[in-house]
Amino acid sequence: MYRQLIGPKRRNPNMHALFGAGDAAQNMSLCSKKTNLNGACNIKYGNDFIRTRAGYYYQSGGSCTAPDTCSGCNTGFYSDGPYCRICAKIENCNHRVCTSSSDHQCQWCEGELQPNRYYRAYTQHVDKTKCQKACSWRTDSSRCFPGVCTDELASNCVCSTNFEGTHCQDINEAPEILWNYCEFTDTGGHNKLKNDPNWIKDDPHPIIWTNFVAYTRIKFEINAKYLQPVVTIDSTHYVKDFRVGVIEEKVTLSYYKGSTFKDVKTGTSPRMDKNQPVDKNLETWDKASWSGYEHDDKVIVAFTSTNGGYVKVADREQNVWDKVTNTYYYNGQTATREFEYHWDLVDPVHCSVTSGTSCSSFVSTATDITNNVRCFDKSTILFFL
Repeated sequence: MYRQLIGPKRRNPNMHALFGAGDAAQNMSLCSKKTNLNGACNIKYGNDFIRTRAGYYYQSGGSCTAPDTCSGCNTGFYSDGPYCRICAKIENCNHRVCTSSSDHQCQWCEGELQPNRYYRAYTQHVDKTKCQKACSWRTDSSRCFPGVCTDELASNCVCSTNFEGTHCQDINEAPEILWNYCEFTDTGGHNKLKNDPNWIKDDPHPIIWTNFVAYTRIKFEINAKYLQPVVTIDSTHYVKDFRVGVIEEKVTLSYYKGSTFKDVKTGTSPRMDKNQPVDKNLETWDKASWSGYEHDDKVIVAFTSTNGGYVKVADREQNVWDKVTNTYYYNGQTATREFEYHWDLVDPVHCSVTSGTSCSSFVSTATDITNNVRCFDKSTILFFL
Protein backbone atom coordinates (compact mmCIF):
# COMPACT_ATOMS: atom_id res chain seq x y z
CA MET A 1 0.00 0.00 0.00
CA TYR A 2 2.85 2.30 0.89
CA ARG A 3 4.51 1.60 -2.43
CA GLN A 4 1.40 2.44 -4.30
CA LEU A 5 1.14 5.88 -2.62
CA ILE A 6 4.70 6.89 -3.28
CA GLY A 7 5.42 4.95 -6.42
CA PRO A 8 5.15 6.18 -9.97
CA LYS A 9 1.71 6.86 -11.27
CA ARG A 10 0.35 5.86 -14.65
CA ARG A 11 0.40 8.63 -17.36
CA ASN A 12 -3.00 10.23 -17.93
CA PRO A 13 -3.81 9.79 -21.64
CA ASN A 14 -5.73 13.11 -21.60
CA MET A 15 -2.88 15.17 -20.08
CA HIS A 16 -2.59 17.36 -23.19
CA ALA A 17 -5.94 18.88 -22.26
CA LEU A 18 -4.16 20.78 -19.48
CA PHE A 19 -2.44 22.81 -22.22
CA GLY A 20 -5.49 23.08 -24.44
CA ALA A 21 -6.45 20.38 -26.88
CA GLY A 22 -6.46 22.92 -29.78
CA ASP A 23 -2.91 24.17 -29.15
CA ALA A 24 -1.58 20.66 -28.93
CA ALA A 25 -3.30 19.69 -32.16
CA GLN A 26 -1.84 22.69 -33.97
CA ASN A 27 1.59 22.09 -32.56
CA MET A 28 1.48 18.49 -33.73
CA SER A 29 0.01 19.23 -37.19
CA LEU A 30 2.47 18.66 -40.00
CA CYS A 31 3.14 21.21 -42.72
CA SER A 32 5.77 19.92 -45.12
CA LYS A 33 6.81 17.45 -42.43
CA LYS A 34 7.32 20.18 -39.82
CA THR A 35 5.31 21.19 -36.79
CA ASN A 36 4.98 24.61 -35.24
CA LEU A 37 7.57 23.48 -32.70
CA ASN A 38 10.27 23.28 -35.38
CA GLY A 39 9.37 26.13 -37.76
CA ALA A 40 6.49 24.91 -39.87
CA CYS A 41 5.24 27.41 -42.53
CA ASN A 42 8.06 29.89 -41.98
CA ILE A 43 10.46 30.80 -44.80
CA LYS A 44 13.52 33.01 -44.28
CA TYR A 45 14.24 35.29 -47.24
CA GLY A 46 17.79 36.48 -47.71
CA ASN A 47 17.32 38.50 -50.89
CA ASP A 48 13.87 39.94 -50.32
CA PHE A 49 11.90 41.50 -47.52
CA ILE A 50 8.77 43.43 -46.64
CA ARG A 51 9.20 46.91 -45.26
CA THR A 52 6.35 48.34 -43.21
CA ARG A 53 6.18 51.60 -41.34
CA ALA A 54 6.79 49.55 -38.18
CA GLY A 55 9.85 47.69 -39.44
CA TYR A 56 11.23 44.99 -41.75
CA TYR A 57 10.08 41.39 -42.24
CA TYR A 58 12.56 38.88 -43.62
CA GLN A 59 10.60 35.81 -42.46
CA SER A 60 7.14 34.78 -43.49
CA GLY A 61 5.98 33.57 -40.08
CA GLY A 62 2.67 31.73 -39.90
CA SER A 63 1.30 28.66 -38.09
CA CYS A 64 0.44 25.18 -39.26
CA THR A 65 -3.22 24.91 -38.29
CA ALA A 66 -4.06 21.75 -40.21
CA PRO A 67 -2.10 19.27 -42.28
CA ASP A 68 -0.23 21.26 -44.97
CA THR A 69 -2.31 24.32 -44.18
CA CYS A 70 -0.71 27.53 -42.92
CA SER A 71 -2.40 30.64 -41.57
CA GLY A 72 -1.48 33.80 -39.71
CA CYS A 73 1.33 34.70 -42.12
CA ASN A 74 3.16 37.95 -41.49
CA THR A 75 1.96 41.01 -43.41
CA GLY A 76 3.33 40.88 -46.92
CA PHE A 77 3.14 37.08 -47.06
CA TYR A 78 0.35 34.70 -48.03
CA SER A 79 -0.66 31.15 -47.26
CA ASP A 80 0.40 28.68 -49.93
CA GLY A 81 -0.51 25.29 -48.48
CA PRO A 82 2.32 24.13 -46.21
CA TYR A 83 4.21 27.46 -46.43
CA CYS A 84 3.75 31.19 -46.04
CA ARG A 85 5.34 32.85 -49.06
CA ILE A 86 6.28 36.45 -49.77
CA CYS A 87 4.01 38.50 -52.03
CA ALA A 88 5.19 39.14 -55.56
CA LYS A 89 7.39 42.17 -56.05
CA ILE A 90 5.96 45.54 -57.09
CA GLU A 91 8.55 47.96 -58.38
CA ASN A 92 9.24 50.82 -55.94
CA CYS A 93 6.88 49.35 -53.33
CA ASN A 94 7.94 48.96 -49.70
CA HIS A 95 4.91 47.22 -48.26
CA ARG A 96 3.00 44.89 -50.55
CA VAL A 97 0.14 42.63 -49.48
CA CYS A 98 -1.70 39.75 -51.12
CA THR A 99 -3.79 36.64 -50.51
CA SER A 100 -2.32 34.66 -53.40
CA SER A 101 0.53 34.79 -55.87
CA SER A 102 -1.43 36.99 -58.29
CA ASP A 103 -3.51 39.55 -56.37
CA HIS A 104 -0.71 41.63 -54.85
CA GLN A 105 -1.24 45.32 -54.04
CA CYS A 106 0.95 48.03 -52.59
CA GLN A 107 0.09 49.69 -49.33
CA TRP A 108 3.17 51.90 -49.06
CA CYS A 109 5.40 53.06 -51.91
CA GLU A 110 9.05 53.95 -51.67
CA GLY A 111 9.50 57.69 -51.13
CA GLU A 112 6.10 58.17 -49.48
CA LEU A 113 6.94 60.09 -46.34
CA GLN A 114 3.35 60.77 -45.43
CA PRO A 115 0.09 59.53 -46.99
CA ASN A 116 -0.56 63.06 -48.23
CA ARG A 117 -0.18 65.04 -51.46
CA TYR A 118 3.24 66.68 -51.93
CA TYR A 119 4.86 64.18 -49.55
CA ARG A 120 5.12 61.27 -52.00
CA ALA A 121 7.87 60.50 -54.52
CA TYR A 122 5.85 57.47 -55.63
CA THR A 123 2.15 56.91 -55.18
CA GLN A 124 -0.23 53.96 -55.31
CA HIS A 125 -3.43 55.85 -54.61
CA VAL A 126 -4.44 55.88 -58.31
CA ASP A 127 -3.74 52.19 -58.94
CA LYS A 128 -2.78 50.00 -55.98
CA THR A 129 -1.21 47.35 -58.19
CA LYS A 130 1.75 49.66 -58.95
CA CYS A 131 3.74 52.57 -57.62
CA GLN A 132 3.80 55.44 -60.07
CA LYS A 133 6.20 58.35 -60.00
CA ALA A 134 4.62 61.39 -58.42
CA CYS A 135 5.49 65.03 -58.98
CA SER A 136 7.92 65.69 -56.16
CA TRP A 137 11.13 67.27 -54.93
CA ARG A 138 13.24 64.54 -56.52
CA THR A 139 15.40 65.47 -59.52
CA ASP A 140 14.61 62.17 -61.29
CA SER A 141 10.90 63.00 -61.18
CA SER A 142 9.17 66.26 -62.09
CA ARG A 143 8.82 69.36 -59.95
CA CYS A 144 6.18 70.47 -62.48
CA PHE A 145 6.36 74.07 -61.40
CA PRO A 146 4.75 76.21 -62.51
CA GLY A 147 2.30 73.59 -63.69
CA VAL A 148 -0.38 71.09 -62.71
CA CYS A 149 0.06 67.39 -61.89
CA THR A 150 -3.26 65.66 -62.35
CA ASP A 151 -3.62 62.81 -59.82
CA GLU A 152 -0.13 63.78 -58.56
CA LEU A 153 1.43 61.80 -61.41
CA ALA A 154 4.60 63.10 -63.02
CA SER A 155 3.41 61.62 -66.31
CA ASN A 156 0.40 63.97 -66.14
CA CYS A 157 2.39 67.17 -65.61
CA VAL A 158 1.13 70.09 -67.70
CA CYS A 159 3.32 73.19 -67.49
CA SER A 160 1.85 76.66 -67.25
CA THR A 161 1.64 78.79 -70.40
CA ASN A 162 5.09 79.74 -71.77
CA PHE A 163 6.86 77.04 -69.73
CA GLU A 164 7.98 73.58 -70.78
CA GLY A 165 10.43 70.80 -69.91
CA THR A 166 10.43 67.87 -67.50
CA HIS A 167 10.34 70.24 -64.54
CA CYS A 168 8.71 73.15 -66.44
CA GLN A 169 12.14 74.75 -66.17
CA ASP A 170 12.29 76.25 -69.68
CA ILE A 171 10.72 79.64 -70.39
CA ASN A 172 9.44 79.94 -73.96
CA GLU A 173 8.75 83.66 -74.11
CA ALA A 174 11.46 86.33 -74.20
CA PRO A 175 11.26 89.58 -72.23
CA GLU A 176 9.75 92.62 -73.90
CA ILE A 177 12.17 95.46 -74.63
CA LEU A 178 10.08 98.59 -74.08
CA TRP A 179 12.78 101.20 -74.70
CA ASN A 180 16.14 101.08 -76.49
CA TYR A 181 18.02 104.32 -76.95
CA CYS A 182 21.57 105.30 -77.91
CA GLU A 183 22.73 108.87 -78.45
CA PHE A 184 26.14 110.22 -79.52
CA THR A 185 26.72 113.90 -78.59
CA ASP A 186 29.51 116.42 -78.83
CA THR A 187 30.80 118.49 -75.91
CA GLY A 188 28.20 121.21 -76.22
CA GLY A 189 25.35 118.88 -77.01
CA HIS A 190 24.77 120.62 -80.33
CA ASN A 191 25.38 117.62 -82.56
CA LYS A 192 23.44 114.48 -81.73
CA LEU A 193 23.26 111.10 -83.41
CA LYS A 194 20.48 108.91 -82.11
CA ASN A 195 18.05 106.16 -82.95
CA ASP A 196 14.30 105.97 -82.51
CA PRO A 197 13.97 104.69 -78.91
CA ASN A 198 10.45 103.44 -79.57
CA TRP A 199 11.54 101.18 -82.41
CA ILE A 200 10.44 97.88 -80.94
CA LYS A 201 9.72 96.03 -84.16
CA ASP A 202 11.42 92.82 -85.16
CA ASP A 203 12.29 94.41 -88.52
CA PRO A 204 15.81 95.89 -88.76
CA HIS A 205 16.07 99.61 -88.07
CA PRO A 206 17.37 101.69 -91.02
CA ILE A 207 21.07 102.54 -90.82
CA ILE A 208 21.71 105.84 -89.02
CA TRP A 209 24.22 107.88 -91.10
CA THR A 210 26.47 110.72 -90.00
CA ASN A 211 29.42 112.76 -91.26
CA PHE A 212 30.23 114.32 -87.89
CA VAL A 213 33.33 112.99 -86.10
CA ALA A 214 33.65 115.06 -82.92
CA TYR A 215 31.31 113.08 -80.66
CA THR A 216 32.58 112.96 -77.08
CA ARG A 217 29.87 111.14 -75.09
CA ILE A 218 27.60 108.16 -75.65
CA LYS A 219 24.41 107.77 -73.65
CA PHE A 220 22.44 104.54 -73.89
CA GLU A 221 19.35 103.23 -72.13
CA ILE A 222 17.30 100.06 -71.98
CA ASN A 223 13.99 99.24 -70.35
CA ALA A 224 12.73 95.63 -70.42
CA LYS A 225 9.83 93.78 -68.83
CA TYR A 226 8.84 90.22 -68.02
CA LEU A 227 6.05 89.33 -65.60
CA GLN A 228 5.90 85.92 -63.97
CA PRO A 229 2.64 83.96 -64.08
CA VAL A 230 0.30 84.26 -61.13
CA VAL A 231 0.70 81.17 -58.97
CA THR A 232 -0.59 80.07 -55.59
CA ILE A 233 1.72 77.93 -53.46
CA ASP A 234 -0.06 75.76 -50.91
CA SER A 235 1.61 75.76 -47.50
CA THR A 236 2.08 71.98 -47.75
CA HIS A 237 3.71 72.17 -51.19
CA TYR A 238 7.33 71.09 -51.57
CA VAL A 239 7.89 74.33 -53.52
CA LYS A 240 8.67 76.98 -50.93
CA ASP A 241 9.58 79.96 -53.13
CA PHE A 242 9.34 80.88 -56.81
CA ARG A 243 10.42 83.93 -58.76
CA VAL A 244 10.99 84.64 -62.45
CA GLY A 245 11.47 87.90 -64.30
CA VAL A 246 14.16 89.92 -66.05
CA ILE A 247 17.59 88.73 -64.90
CA GLU A 248 19.80 90.68 -67.30
CA GLU A 249 19.73 93.95 -69.21
CA LYS A 250 22.78 94.62 -71.32
CA VAL A 251 23.87 97.05 -74.04
CA THR A 252 26.88 96.24 -76.23
CA LEU A 253 28.48 98.82 -78.53
CA SER A 254 30.82 97.22 -81.07
CA TYR A 255 33.13 99.57 -82.99
CA TYR A 256 34.33 98.56 -86.48
CA LYS A 257 36.84 100.10 -88.86
CA GLY A 258 35.27 99.01 -92.10
CA SER A 259 34.65 95.32 -91.55
CA THR A 260 37.38 94.93 -88.91
CA PHE A 261 36.36 94.85 -85.26
CA LYS A 262 38.25 97.43 -83.19
CA ASP A 263 36.74 97.84 -79.70
CA VAL A 264 33.69 97.33 -77.53
CA LYS A 265 31.87 99.17 -74.76
CA THR A 266 29.25 97.47 -72.61
CA GLY A 267 26.76 98.28 -69.92
CA THR A 268 25.17 95.62 -67.72
CA SER A 269 22.56 96.40 -65.10
CA PRO A 270 23.67 95.61 -61.55
CA ARG A 271 20.10 95.55 -60.26
CA MET A 272 19.19 92.00 -61.22
CA ASP A 273 20.46 88.45 -61.65
CA LYS A 274 19.07 84.91 -61.56
CA ASN A 275 18.70 85.13 -57.78
CA GLN A 276 17.01 88.54 -57.96
CA PRO A 277 14.69 88.75 -60.97
CA VAL A 278 12.71 91.94 -61.52
CA ASP A 279 9.48 92.66 -63.36
CA LYS A 280 10.78 95.75 -65.16
CA ASN A 281 13.80 98.02 -65.03
CA LEU A 282 15.12 101.15 -66.78
CA GLU A 283 18.90 101.35 -66.87
CA THR A 284 21.02 104.27 -68.16
CA TRP A 285 24.74 104.61 -68.90
CA ASP A 286 26.87 107.56 -69.98
CA LYS A 287 30.34 106.81 -71.33
CA ALA A 288 33.11 108.52 -73.23
CA SER A 289 32.92 108.15 -76.98
CA TRP A 290 35.65 106.82 -79.20
CA SER A 291 37.71 109.42 -81.04
CA GLY A 292 39.16 109.53 -84.52
CA TYR A 293 36.12 108.39 -86.45
CA GLU A 294 36.90 107.84 -90.13
CA HIS A 295 35.01 107.12 -93.30
CA ASP A 296 33.15 103.79 -93.26
CA ASP A 297 33.49 103.38 -89.49
CA LYS A 298 30.43 101.92 -87.82
CA VAL A 299 29.12 101.21 -84.35
CA ILE A 300 26.58 98.43 -83.90
CA VAL A 301 24.57 98.82 -80.71
CA ALA A 302 22.87 95.66 -79.42
CA PHE A 303 20.23 95.86 -76.69
CA THR A 304 19.60 92.51 -75.00
CA SER A 305 17.39 91.35 -72.16
CA THR A 306 17.18 87.86 -70.69
CA ASN A 307 14.61 86.37 -68.36
CA GLY A 308 14.97 83.58 -65.83
CA GLY A 309 14.73 83.01 -62.10
CA TYR A 310 14.60 80.30 -59.51
CA VAL A 311 12.45 77.88 -57.56
CA LYS A 312 13.27 76.70 -54.04
CA VAL A 313 12.23 73.13 -53.30
CA ALA A 314 12.17 71.42 -49.92
CA ASP A 315 14.13 68.14 -49.85
CA ARG A 316 11.75 66.25 -47.63
CA GLU A 317 13.86 63.15 -47.48
CA GLN A 318 16.59 65.22 -45.87
CA ASN A 319 14.27 67.02 -43.49
CA VAL A 320 10.53 66.42 -43.23
CA TRP A 321 10.06 69.87 -41.63
CA ASP A 322 11.34 71.57 -44.81
CA LYS A 323 14.48 72.91 -43.17
CA VAL A 324 16.58 71.80 -46.17
CA THR A 325 15.85 73.36 -49.54
CA ASN A 326 17.51 73.14 -52.95
CA THR A 327 17.49 75.99 -55.48
CA TYR A 328 16.94 75.30 -59.18
CA TYR A 329 17.16 77.85 -61.97
CA TYR A 330 14.99 78.47 -65.02
CA ASN A 331 16.32 78.54 -68.57
CA GLY A 332 15.20 81.82 -70.06
CA GLN A 333 15.04 83.51 -73.44
CA THR A 334 16.94 86.54 -74.71
CA ALA A 335 15.43 89.41 -76.68
CA THR A 336 17.84 91.36 -78.92
CA ARG A 337 17.50 94.54 -80.93
CA GLU A 338 20.30 96.14 -82.96
CA PHE A 339 20.97 99.59 -84.41
CA GLU A 340 23.79 100.56 -86.77
CA TYR A 341 25.47 103.97 -86.74
CA HIS A 342 27.61 104.56 -89.84
CA TRP A 343 30.12 107.29 -90.72
CA ASP A 344 30.18 108.56 -94.32
CA LEU A 345 32.85 111.26 -94.70
CA VAL A 346 33.13 111.29 -98.51
CA ASP A 347 31.43 114.24 -100.19
CA PRO A 348 28.81 113.25 -102.75
CA VAL A 349 29.84 113.65 -106.43
CA HIS A 350 27.31 114.27 -109.15
CA CYS A 351 27.39 111.78 -111.98
CA SER A 352 27.82 114.51 -114.55
CA VAL A 353 31.13 115.51 -112.94
CA THR A 354 32.67 112.10 -113.42
CA SER A 355 34.46 112.02 -116.75
CA GLY A 356 33.32 109.47 -119.26
CA THR A 357 29.96 108.84 -117.66
CA SER A 358 26.53 110.19 -118.20
CA CYS A 359 23.62 110.47 -115.87
CA SER A 360 20.66 108.27 -116.37
CA SER A 361 17.41 110.09 -116.81
CA PHE A 362 16.02 111.08 -113.46
CA VAL A 363 13.09 113.18 -114.77
CA SER A 364 10.17 111.44 -116.39
CA THR A 365 8.96 113.32 -119.48
CA ALA A 366 5.68 112.96 -121.32
CA THR A 367 3.64 114.83 -123.89
CA ASP A 368 2.55 118.16 -122.54
CA ILE A 369 -1.18 118.16 -122.96
CA THR A 370 -1.30 121.92 -122.72
CA ASN A 371 0.41 122.14 -126.10
CA ASN A 372 -1.98 119.73 -127.76
CA VAL A 373 -5.31 121.39 -127.28
CA ARG A 374 -7.95 120.59 -129.86
CA CYS A 375 -11.12 122.52 -130.43
CA PHE A 376 -14.44 120.78 -130.32
CA ASP A 377 -17.96 121.78 -131.01
CA LYS A 378 -19.71 122.45 -127.74
CA SER A 379 -22.11 119.66 -128.50
CA THR A 380 -19.28 117.13 -128.63
CA ILE A 381 -17.39 118.18 -125.51
CA LEU A 382 -17.15 115.38 -123.00
CA PHE A 383 -16.43 115.86 -119.39
CA PHE A 384 -14.67 113.23 -117.39
CA LEU A 385 -14.91 113.18 -113.68
